[in-house]
Amino acid sequence: MPGVMVVLKGTMVMKKFIILPGLILACVFLTGCATGPTYKSTVHSANEGAQVSGSTGGMVGLRAVDGVSLFPGEILTGAKIMVDPGERVLTVRGAYTTLFTDGNVLVELKPMLRAGHAYQLRMARKKSLITLWVEDLATHEPVSERKSANAIVNSHLGFAPGGGFMQF
Repeated sequence: MPGVMVVLKGTMVMKKFIILPGLILACVFLTGCATGPTYKSTVHSANEGAQVSGSTGGMVGLRAVDGVSLFPGEILTGAKIMVDPGERVLTVRGAYTTLFTDGNVLVELKPMLRAGHAYQLRMARKKSLITLWVEDLATHEPVSERKSANAIVNSHLGFAPGGGFMQF
């Protein structure tokens, strides 16, 4: 191991610095969370591709296109994402928050996206049942199936939504 000799008041002290292994460890740590492929559209303009955006309230977001994450670990809500036209598989997250609970679901939708069109992810909620779909912004018509799922519910007070105490 490389070292540096330091002389202090006539006493020799060997202080070892592990610079190279430390740098390697730092690089692995910093890039470890950002590994894996991220979705990149092959189109370069809005006329060639389809623009997909989440809800303006931030409660519906796009996580992946055709199984490839937009950004690993993140969900984009208000941003417009350029997507290749055609039938796509969109992984969509819907969420809600109330005074006492919050909940979220993750579903896959299969819209038929057309070049030059803009789409928005939509959500409806009835208690803990969340329904998600993709809607064409020009026609306000759905371009995917409506998919419903019961939300994973978290309590803010320590009580389960159906009554009773939650274990933490």
